[in-house]
Amino acid sequence: MEGLKPSDLDKYGRWIPGEIYYNSLMTLLDKILFGLIYFHCEKEGGTCTAKDADLARDLNVKTNTIKKSLNKLEGEGYIMRDKIKNASGLVTKRAIRIDDNFKALYPRRNQIQEPPVFPHKKRV
Repeated sequence: MEGLKPSDLDKYGRWIPGEIYYNSLMTLLDKILFGLIYFHCEKEGGTCTAKDADLARDLNVKTNTIKKSLNKLEGEGYIMRDKIKNASGLVTKRAIRIDDNFKALYPRRNQIQEPPVFPHKKRV
């Protein structure tokens, strides 16, 4: 897939699972990138074949930043990357899949940041 079009974003938006959104061990970019990969996986039948450059353009960051975040997400077990080879054994694409076990990775309370609760202030 060659990046997202504004109409895709309007139609589909992005979804970040709570296990990812409230995980205080992940950076904001990691969370948003996970949501973007999740979006691609849903749209492309279970895998994301977007190139690093396309993901970087969609998130307005450098390609190297995407590579670092993908390495972190894979190292932590959130995603899996597969190399797709042609008939002669040459790698032609990379496919990213969401690891279905991501929900069980960090269920511990001390690693998941609960949303803040703000008391209502009365206007004076």
